[in-house]
Amino acid sequence: MVENQNGSASPRTRRLPLLAAAALGFAGSIALSGDAWAESFSRKEKECRTGRGQIAIASCNWLLRSGKIAKGQRHLVYLFRGYRHFDMAAYRDALVDFNKALSEKPGYGAAHYSRALTLVRMGENSMAIADFDKAIRFEPDLAAYYLSRGATRLELEQYEGAVADFRKTLQLEPGNATAAKLKGRAEAKLAIAKIKKGGKVKSKRLTEHCVTGIAANETLKLRRRPGATERKSGEIGPGSCGVMVDLKRCRNSWCFALHRGSFGWLEARYVRRR
Repeated sequence: MVENQNGSASPRTRRLPLLAAAALGFAGSIALSGDAWAESFSRKEKECRTGRGQIAIASCNWLLRSGKIAKGQRHLVYLFRGYRHFDMAAYRDALVDFNKALSEKPGYGAAHYSRALTLVRMGENSMAIADFDKAIRFEPDLAAYYLSRGATRLELEQYEGAVADFRKTLQLEPGNATAAKLKGRAEAKLAIAKIKKGGKVKSKRLTEHCVTGIAANETLKLRRRPGATERKSGEIGPGSCGVMVDLKRCRNSWCFALHRGSFGWLEARYVRRR
């Protein structure tokens, strides 16, 4: 990942999900002549919570300087300001804000999760796992936490843990297409890792097949994507067995398969179940 001079990563980011959408209150009573101040507070609070860019950050700063934030809600201001910094790819500043949110409210799951996502953007995946773990410990029923930790584990080649996280995501959100897709990818990577180590693959999705219908002087091609004109990712000799085919990952006449450390798409008509 390429960093800017201020320590932030790539300018292209996705917005951090607002996991704590509670509005901020203000402390103390407001005199009759303070109606305009109350209106200003409300406007600044909304800008801090839902706005973007420097205007939103300035509103968060105004709230922190006002001294009128209700007791026990300063952590939300730091959290929202961290979101705004994250949106701007100012990841080090976002990290500072999430740390302050946790100082104000230790064990705050949303802040741990947000800090984990920030660490991922900074290329600190191993450090991020620890924060994902804490977020899940404090708020164990949020699918987004498991999905993000699973994706990070997949990047770290921790395939068994990734599969477990995607399964948990699908338990909490059965229709999560991203989790289903990443789970299949993690299972395939796990199977490849086991094959490379000489182990046997046990999977409900992968079944062993043998090559058939290929001439003695030809090979069955594995392709990077479904299609006869796609780039080749491997070859399997005629009559070879041990071809692990994922029959739930097929497109038209092509299915995803693994064989001796190679993987790719093959034409299903050239294999038969052993």
